[in-house]
Amino acid sequence: MNWNRVLLVSALAAGVVSVLPSRFTAAFGLREGLRAGMEIVALPVQAPITWLIRSARGTSGGSGLDASGMAQAQLEVQEWKKNYLAALQENQSLREQINALTLARQLNVSFIAKETSPLPVLGLSDQLLLVRAAPSLNIPTNAVAVADRVHLVGRVTSSDARVTRVQPISDRGAPEIKGAILDSERFESPESTSVVSTTLTNARVRVSLKPTGRGTLSGLVFIERSSDPSGAGAVRVQPGMVVRLLDESWAPQDQMLILGRVIRAEEAPNGRTVVEVQPAIDPFRVSSLTIRFSGDATGGPAGAER
Repeated sequence: MNWNRVLLVSALAAGVVSVLPSRFTAAFGLREGLRAGMEIVALPVQAPITWLIRSARGTSGGSGLDASGMAQAQLEVQEWKKNYLAALQENQSLREQINALTLARQLNVSFIAKETSPLPVLGLSDQLLLVRAAPSLNIPTNAVAVADRVHLVGRVTSSDARVTRVQPISDRGAPEIKGAILDSERFESPESTSVVSTTLTNARVRVSLKPTGRGTLSGLVFIERSSDPSGAGAVRVQPGMVVRLLDESWAPQDQMLILGRVIRAEEAPNGRTVVEVQPAIDPFRVSSLTIRFSGDATGGPAGAER
């Protein structure tokens, strides 16, 4: 049977019947006969479509979703949207971390270190961050705590089976820390934690920072005479520039971790430049930290010196 011809004839018949007087079609039963014929013709197409609709609605009837079913469907759609947006955000965060790790690796070939998975921050005690201890892992004292893999938060002061205690670098009692300000780097925006390279120059200045007690660090900029004896290549420090760790008292693999962003730069009466640096990620608002360490942290007494 040629179904195309059947459908064409049926459509023509329906058109003819639709223009005939109703008393004529009623007398001869044309409308009822045509309806039956159309159902027979359309059944092979209608049946699978009806099945699909009923399957999608989750109902065996043709009345559609009731009020409770519609509300449940809307909740499921909202949950799907939330999970989708969360996946997009996580994907973007991972991309930013990869870029940040790539930059750090370019600046320090020894940058890669052993590290834990992100550990939840449980709270605060005496200005120390309490971080959940890593299972089956003894975190050594002076291990380095970072956020988003590259932002230096602080150092481990002690660790036991339950918690690891971290002193933020911006804590008033934290020691002086030295860093480098590279002319080639800026933060993407005042609120961003992402770093972008703006030039190909390797020019940099050094800075010695101490905690201010206001959640920031401050100190004097100085020039590396060994790399620039004349000082002619000194970098003009400006807000938004990136400050990275460059301190011989820290392990080689930790050099070039990000200390923070310059939020103020001004000239002192003696002609020296004074900068104030703010951590790009607030250590007291971070939800998880990764602990970096050297050597083997499995076994041995907890809190053993590195």
